Amino acid sequence: MESDFRSLPPGVRKYLGEAFSLLFSYLGERSVVGLYLFGSALGGEFSASSDFDFLVVLGDGVTVKQIERVKSLLEGLEIKHGLREEKFSILGKVLRAIERSTGMFESHFVCRKKDLLRADFPRIFNTSPLMSKLLAPSPIVLGSVLSRIKRLYGEDLHQKVAIPKATPFTIIKSLAMNLLLSLFSLILYPFSSRANKYEMEAAKWSIMASYYYLKKRGYTLTQAAKHFTKLGISKTYLKRLLQLRNNYHNDIHFGLATPLQILKIHTKTLKQKPPTKK
Repeated sequence: MESDFRSLPPGVRKYLGEAFSLLFSYLGERSVVGLYLFGSALGGEFSASSDFDFLVVLGDGVTVKQIERVKSLLEGLEIKHGLREEKFSILGKVLRAIERSTGMFESHFVCRKKDLLRADFPRIFNTSPLMSKLLAPSPIVLGSVLSRIKRLYGEDLHQKVAIPKATPFTIIKSLAMNLLLSLFSLILYPFSSRANKYEMEAAKWSIMASYYYLKKRGYTLTQAAKHFTKLGISKTYLKRLLQLRNNYHNDIHFGLATPLQILKIHTKTLKQKPPTKK
């Protein structure tokens, strides 16, 4: 198992090792159906500003109370290993509540086997059902995640998920969601050092979701960014996005440029013809 964690920072490796022990100790091996990594934890793109993505799939007999307890225990481990900051300020607590309801900057996701197999987006990612229905481009986000996921333990369930078909309307929802996030982030610059993180998240998911829509497969952010450079998206802007992931700080110029770039990414995507499944 260590070989699966080699490219990750020591704190993340220790966290995952303890998380495995905690899950098996608290629930028993039979209740832990599968453990997976996805996102920037794979492909050598984990950076100082990255949140690693750990998906825990439990048996259908596990109760809601047990699931909430698992989430609490995993969050405690993240704080212990310096992977999550505790929020004490009023603004910090408000932003944390928003992050929880949207799944942003979450390092662990816990669901039941049946939730994953039926592609139940709110239950898989613990997002608000209403927000997910109104704004989340669920088919392309879920498809992008499952096309680049690594099984660490248990069943290869991600290969059995029937992902709903994405349509042009899905891309419009992606545009609305990421544009709103970007505009909201602009308001935060005078008050929070995390403002740029929200801008980067909006840009990242605009690129990753749009790329999956066009190619029906996931790629690293660097590879997907190269594709959009060829479609005419600012090379300077995309380079800056990748630089900020490794040397994070608030950059108001990047923030001001992000809404227009998000609009361009989605407009270019809608003009392309996605492949049809045979």
